[in-house]
Amino acid sequence: ISKMPKGERDASLQEAKLLAALHHPNIVACVESFTERGRLCIVQDYCAGGDLYHRLKAQRGVLLPERRVIEWFTQILLGLKHVHDRKVLHRDLKTQNVFVTARDGLTLGDFGVSKVLAGTHQLASTAVGTPYYLSPEICENKPYDHKSDVWSAGCVLYEMCALTHPFDGASLKLLICKILRGAYKPLDAAKYGRELRDTVKEMLSKDPGKRPTFAEMERMFEGMVDEREGAEGAEGAEGAEGSGGGG
Repeated sequence: ISKMPKGERDASLQEAKLLAALHHPNIVACVESFTERGRLCIVQDYCAGGDLYHRLKAQRGVLLPERRVIEWFTQILLGLKHVHDRKVLHRDLKTQNVFVTARDGLTLGDFGVSKVLAGTHQLASTAVGTPYYLSPEICENKPYDHKSDVWSAGCVLYEMCALTHPFDGASLKLLICKILRGAYKPLDAAKYGRELRDTVKEMLSKDPGKRPTFAEMERMFEGMVDEREGAEGAEGAEGAEGSGGGG
């Protein structure tokens, strides 16, 4: 760590400090951190399933069931809410920073570029993150807050449904132009319900003020789970009646 550029060294120390303070089932746990012969060592929980990016690639174009998308994204949402409740912006939320546990659960990791805010209404101004997931306000070098993470989470949710990025381009300039336009290919309406598609649309609103809060997203996903369970229960009842009638 002594030979690292100051920016990288500070980022590594920041991640170690943040991880040690975050305790949540949907955040990669930090067991301990220490320096050894000039190296910073961070001991974290082992995520046997790799990352979400490679998990989605392994689908080979076969879309995930809506139930799985809702279940997984709810876990991402809970982890991100825990982070934001502690006045921390993740700032680099992407499928490569979401990890899969041995029990097929999801946890957030890689807090190397996270920003600790002094208050819930403070804005950050440093342009960081991975290009595919950058919010419009970061692309325009405007101050941003936790709603920028909501945009990135919307990109992750879209990717879970479509197995591709909502915004892509042959160059960074073209990619930013597409992000600023906010136009993306609609999700498969035959595979995913209107409520899920509308949630993606709201999260990817160009106006940060129109993106949902965590409380609103929690209600949305709770509603989707209840609706899904109700529909499956009705189908089960119909099947039971049909088999009973046949006897």
